[in-house]
Amino acid sequence: MFIKDFEDRIKKHEGLSLRVYKDTKSIPTIGYGHNLTLGIPKEIAEILFQLDLKQAYEDYIFRFPPEYKQHLMYDNIRQSVIIELIFNMGLHSLLSFKHMLSALKEGDFRKAKLELLDSKYHRDVGRRCEELAILLEKGEG
Repeated sequence: MFIKDFEDRIKKHEGLSLRVYKDTKSIPTIGYGHNLTLGIPKEIAEILFQLDLKQAYEDYIFRFPPEYKQHLMYDNIRQSVIIELIFNMGLHSLLSFKHMLSALKEGDFRKAKLELLDSKYHRDVGRRCEELAILLEKGEG
């Protein structure tokens, strides 16, 4: 009983914040007073990764427009590239890649690769984008 009361009291005093805020000493904090300058345990990083990956997958399945998926349906490699792009930049940002998406709609994966490489995203992440662009072009076969 003591531990539960203790936990409840700390939670009450700290309050829950699902967003980063600065505490009274301007330390970036989240959750129930977790000091982010100390980092997070690997277990928490893994949980966050799995949650973010699940969200990217669900965005692809349920919110990525079907007209762009028609040539991806039987190609796990290309689908995984799109999911990784959603994971990395968010669905909203990916949907701004009009020329690349148009190429996907047409099934022109060489053009989709070139359009991905001709982007600010490529300039920002470099080699990661190059690797994804090659996978997008080659796909499963």
